[in-house]
Amino acid sequence: MTYDVVALVREAPDVRALVDAMVDAHPDLKVVGAGDGAVIQLCDGSGRALLSIEAAQEVRVPGEVERLLGPDIAAQLPDPCWWIEARAAGADPGPAGLAHRFAGGLVQRLGGLVWSPRPAPPGALDPLPAPADQPPPPAPDHPGAVGTAPQPHHDQQPERRDN
Repeated sequence: MTYDVVALVREAPDVRALVDAMVDAHPDLKVVGAGDGAVIQLCDGSGRALLSIEAAQEVRVPGEVERLLGPDIAAQLPDPCWWIEARAAGADPGPAGLAHRFAGGLVQRLGGLVWSPRPAPPGALDPLPAPADQPPPPAPDHPGAVGTAPQPHHDQQPERRDN
């Protein structure tokens, strides 16, 4: 069974935003194309796909987000918006965390919200450990540091970030 996360973003995602969000998901995974370019996969060192990212779809039909996800979520988005679906290989915290970090990275860059039909499994939203050869990032209150807000997750509730 897959664990699905949807990034609903305000702007069309460009290659840079997609690549940066993939790095947010996990910087050590390999990027592999699939489905004649309609899907990008993040794979581990053995080639096993951990996250499949479908091509962005512009939601052009007025009211379509409301029909699919309800009026509360639709009210938070512009019409039209862009729908990017990320499917994790299983509902374990590792792959589910990849999906949330990818979608959250896109939303952080392009505005919008992250939606999932199920709550994140315990541990899925924990930050990645810092690589052993790199110092940890400075504290957010340190001059010049960039912090990120915690990402609350509730059953079928969106994460919202505005630009």
